Amino acid sequence: MLLRSALLRADGFTDPRIDPMLDRAWRGMLSRRDHAGAAAVLGQAMITAHSRADLARLTALAGWGDRLVGPVSPVVTVLRCNVAAMRAEIGGDPEAALAEFARAPMHEVPRALALSVWRFHFHCLNMCGRGREAAELADRTLADAGDGLVRLSGAMARWFDGDASGLMRRQGLELVVAHALASPGTGTGAGSRPPEAVPGRTTAREGFVATALAAVMAASCGAEAPFPSLPCGEPAGYDNPRDAVLACAAQAAVAVARGAEAAALRAYASHVARWPAQNRFAERHLRRFLALGYVLSDPLRAHWDAAALGPSHLAARAAARALVQARAGDLAAATELAPAHALCFLPLPWSVELAARLAAAGDAHGHELGRWLADTLGPTVHRQLRETARSGERPLAAGAAQLLAALPAPPAHRTQIAVIGPMRLTRDGVPVDRPELRRARVRQLLSALALRPVLTRDQAIELLWPGLDPAKAARNMRVTLTHLRRLLEPDRSGGDASYRLRTEGDTIRLLPSDYLSVDLWTLDVLRARRCRSANRTG
Repeated sequence: MLLRSALLRADGFTDPRIDPMLDRAWRGMLSRRDHAGAAAVLGQAMITAHSRADLARLTALAGWGDRLVGPVSPVVTVLRCNVAAMRAEIGGDPEAALAEFARAPMHEVPRALALSVWRFHFHCLNMCGRGREAAELADRTLADAGDGLVRLSGAMARWFDGDASGLMRRQGLELVVAHALASPGTGTGAGSRPPEAVPGRTTAREGFVATALAAVMAASCGAEAPFPSLPCGEPAGYDNPRDAVLACAAQAAVAVARGAEAAALRAYASHVARWPAQNRFAERHLRRFLALGYVLSDPLRAHWDAAALGPSHLAARAAARALVQARAGDLAAATELAPAHALCFLPLPWSVELAARLAAAGDAHGHELGRWLADTLGPTVHRQLRETARSGERPLAAGAAQLLAALPAPPAHRTQIAVIGPMRLTRDGVPVDRPELRRARVRQLLSALALRPVLTRDQAIELLWPGLDPAKAARNMRVTLTHLRRLLEPDRSGGDASYRLRTEGDTIRLLPSDYLSVDLWTLDVLRARRCRSANRTG
């Protein structure tokens, strides 16, 4: 009966046959004094109830653990804590859920159970706006998980904490998008919930969640093209706020990225009318995409201006508030906004709008933000600036035109680097044979940047000249960087910013864009797509 209930849940966890079957299995295990089996039933019942946000069922399940006689095993203790955490989260109090995890003996239970609880712990940390802690938990517990999306959990948590470095490296965002679009159930939404796929693989629900997150992140990077206008289906098709807000945020982010902010406003108005901020469970899930809701919904803005928020959500509110105030003519908050926060929390049209408004007002931070976005995202920022320059709002259009004139034009050629096997470099498909490429240290530095596109000078020096006198090593580094710049951008003027290699302070960056590709990065993306395809069809 336990196995049959698991199979029914895989097809749809609202199936009314599941709970009676689990109840019978529970009674049968207890009558045989099989407490390990009873604990397994409790775990399955708990997961199913939480999947459909059934607080009444979880309340009933909370008493099941007390009926297990004999010594209380760590497994039972963990299950009890997890049931209590699920009840708290559904009740709109994820902070109370975190207190339950602190009591759970996670290192005394089988890894499969621990992994399930860690993932829920990770979710609750994000719900509380504690993205940095969530990323650290993921690094400790989820980095070697079998599923590629789960392995990306830490980098995604950092993104929603305002740190894009983990996903802008090695085409990380492309990996997230590839995983999401290849997951089963992508684009669902006609029913009340995404169906579940076969246990042990990425489920349709996980694919649904990943699609929503990837669509929001892609909109921030101007990479929303692979997503339909309703990436997760029609939000009104979901009967619970948890899934509805994922679909709503994905729809709104893609709409803003495509210049249809009015559609995004309507999406949020419809969602908030159905699931207002006074619904604690709904409101906590709305915080996952706080910047979108803050800009697009007056009721949410008023609510969050008065709410106590976690660190990640405070940063998102600051970014959204900077845009709202800039539109009202007050640029003070925009001048203090970190460029990475503009990227992570705002769709690209909004972050470019901030840069243009600052530039139009003569504030140097506008050029700093515009240049940082262009360095990080490449030519897509120029395309957005051209769209903004054609807008009817005169100061905004003038600021975008200023930035277009100030930022270097995209390169005239596309460069491809091959580091798998002998190093090769081509420009628009034509092999490049320049003297710089024959220098061993230039090839070594380029290979190191292909593996890790952001290096400090000290890291590069330690790799290339270990043990050498620091002054001589620093001089060698300057010479090698000069040759590498000539190799990658032979037509670049001395004062122009690089589209491929950027040195700022102590940091050396190889910048992925439409104009620079590395075979190792492409292999990562293809491997992710192949794994997702195998999971879906195998």
